[in-house]
Amino acid sequence: MTLRPKTCEMEDMIHLMDAGMKIARLNISHGTVKQNDRILRKFKEAQKLRPHLNIGLMLDLRGREIRTSPIESEQGVVIKGGSEVILRCNDPLAYSSS
Repeated sequence: MTLRPKTCEMEDMIHLMDAGMKIARLNISHGTVKQNDRILRKFKEAQKLRPHLNIGLMLDLRGREIRTSPIESEQGVVIKGGSEVILRCNDPLAYSSS
């Protein structure tokens, strides 16, 4: 089931969980960071109300794209083929499974 504005209220998520949802999908290429964060936080709250259910979360990105914070350099970042790239999230609002 894809979580979207119409299904991101707590009662709706709990209803979907009780109806047998096994994986919740969030397409984060739509909506703002703030909107997606709101949905993720509500999903985590709903999970806490149904601790006996094991429901996965799938985050869906658009194509071969990684969204990052704004880059201060006008040239952006150039990555050459064969390079190793390590991405880290230092955002305290980032979703975690704990």
